[in-house]
Amino acid sequence: MALPDRRTLKRPLQARSVASYERLVAAARAILEEKSFDEATVAEIAGRAGLTVGAFYARFADKEALLSHLEALLYEEFRAVVDRVSALADEPDAAPARLVRELMGAIVELYRANRAVGRALVLRSRTDAALRERLRALNRENIARVVAAIEASGTIRHPDPRAALEFALLAQRSLLREAIFFGEGFAHGRAWSDDDLAAETSRLVLRYLGLDEEEAAP
Repeated sequence: MALPDRRTLKRPLQARSVASYERLVAAARAILEEKSFDEATVAEIAGRAGLTVGAFYARFADKEALLSHLEALLYEEFRAVVDRVSALADEPDAAPARLVRELMGAIVELYRANRAVGRALVLRSRTDAALRERLRALNRENIARVVAAIEASGTIRHPDPRAALEFALLAQRSLLREAIFFGEGFAHGRAWSDDDLAAETSRLVLRYLGLDEEEAAP
């Protein structure tokens, strides 16, 4: 998978430079909670970090370089979180329902922790074909072992197990993106906690695939 170009980050080496870099990243994340990436300015990001515009350009070539770096950081977090869940798929007695529940919980956790950056990337991907393909490839790459383990279990009660898995995961991804990234509450403005989102999304996927929900019990 083609990764975002990280060469535009001028890697900090000294402690003071590392601190400035971390403050800029934190400031960008905070501002993205309030407005779109296009609305944010370099001066605003630097000011929120308590730094000068010159300090910003000492770390990043431009604002786009910062977004590219935030994308790369998100990819690293996604791989770390989903790899932890995917490791369960390598266990010989891994129950498919348990894998589904663990995957849903991990994705909810990841989306919540990176809500602002994730929203900015999803919005940008609507007009950036290369970014859109990187996001799709990221999803395909990181859940491959879980999908393979569930499919190999032979427990999916659907005439086309592979198509069912792909559809279920597409529905899961779309639902959680809307609920977490964009705050969509659906009918009656119900407020869904992260635990509820993980539990109900798991139930949706498990029932669609025809998996025994009780398999997820420890």
